[in-house]
Amino acid sequence: MLPLKLLDRSRLGSGIAVVFAVFAAGISAPLLFVLTYHLQQELGLSPSVTSGMFAAVGAGFALGSLAAPSLTGRWGLLVPAGGVLVVVAGLAGLVVIEAAVALGHRHLAFLPVLCAAGAGQGCVTNPLFARILAGVPAAEAGAVSGLALTATQIANAIGVPAVGGVFFALLGNGTSHVFTWTLAMLMLVLTAALPLLRRLRTPWPGGPARR
Repeated sequence: MLPLKLLDRSRLGSGIAVVFAVFAAGISAPLLFVLTYHLQQELGLSPSVTSGMFAAVGAGFALGSLAAPSLTGRWGLLVPAGGVLVVVAGLAGLVVIEAAVALGHRHLAFLPVLCAAGAGQGCVTNPLFARILAGVPAAEAGAVSGLALTATQIANAIGVPAVGGVFFALLGNGTSHVFTWTLAMLMLVLTAALPLLRRLRTPWPGGPARR
């Protein structure tokens, strides 16, 4: 069971809030859900081509995850913060492509942007979990780790119906550029979570301060 005293620590609460934001509004299930609809129903791509688009996300995530440990050793908390900014920039890039690229070529322009955004997500995930757990007393490490992992599942479980609900509500009302408005909402959520990363510099009681 989770010791309730852990919930009184703003450091943990801030870390879990960032985890929730990254998995609810980043390159995760909620975005991929509406992106699938957009690619197939609005851009007319087949399921096989759509799945290939997501391969770019996976490749970027793998590269970001591989690079994150060495980057974190040098730059510390700037790495997950930078990763969030890269994801936001990737979402902004999708918005620009929606506005500027012809319909028939739009999905091809998406590929490098999705790969870059996936890399940003990879640079966030592992360093963020490591920072949340850094300095946690051994007796509490399992509970904190379980709480962080649970936050990812709750973020996906809530994010898919929430983001999808907004997307389809706008679609049903005849709103134009629905995908763009949805991306803007996700960017706002991620940007709002950035200041919380600063609180992860605060050490756990008895632990060293972090960069």
